[in-house]
Amino acid sequence: SDYGDRDDSEHFAHNLAFNVIPQVDSFEANGYTREEMKVVWELRKVLDEPALAISTTAVRVPTLRSHAESLSLRFKEPVQSLAQVHELLRAAPGVEVVDEPEYGAYPMPMTSTYKHAVEVGRIRYNLIYGEHGLDLFISGDQLLRGAAL
Repeated sequence: SDYGDRDDSEHFAHNLAFNVIPQVDSFEANGYTREEMKVVWELRKVLDEPALAISTTAVRVPTLRSHAESLSLRFKEPVQSLAQVHELLRAAPGVEVVDEPEYGAYPMPMTSTYKHAVEVGRIRYNLIYGEHGLDLFISGDQLLRGAAL
């Protein structure tokens, strides 16, 4: 039998081992899950931007601890340089830039667990928005940062 053929989980609708499940929490009327909407609500609250346009997909991945997110950001003004982005993020409290993919250094749940700082990396221009957009990958210990706030 193939490893994905069996559902032996008591807590999930599908087998979690060797799998990624694109449903975290129940579905809302708009097609997003409650967890996805919590990301929208929390970001708007933390950033004090009630009308901030956000779209997200939350997936359940079998890690022991820490959350991770892929972010695509669009800006009205062009981003001057990636070096400037690195500099701004390094100066931000609670942020650790981990962005040397050529050496295998990027944010991961395994490395962000038990850290108070949120790891940010894979910083690059977005292919759709060019200099008006960035793609980032972040990982942070939700028990120390997200849920703890």
